Amino acid sequence: TGGYVESMYGQASPWGERYDGWIYYVNGVMPSYGCGVYTVYDGDTINWYWGTMGGPEPIVVDCDFNDDGNVNISDLILLGQHYGQTGTPGWIIYDVYEDGVIDDLDADVVALYM
Repeated sequence: TGGYVESMYGQASPWGERYDGWIYYVNGVMPSYGCGVYTVYDGDTINWYWGTMGGPEPIVVDCDFNDDGNVNISDLILLGQHYGQTGTPGWIIYDVYEDGVIDDLDADVVALYM
């Protein structure tokens, strides 16, 4: 209760259909109420993840493919050079969604870090 995020960066949450969706953590802890009623204080770190309710905080994905210290359009271009390629889930660093295919889901994850 208190504010549900239906979609971010074009990725809609399947609320009521499955247990995964957009989840937020504040200072490494998942609050027990929605983001619409959470009070943010100076120094708080808020992270949004696609994950499972009640699950552990997801591991942060390193989307800085060119190791320049920033996640930006250059990293999306590198991902795009592998668009459509398939393999075992997580087979290549560009398969950040770890579903075995380089596609829009991977690009969406990179965009979250930009």
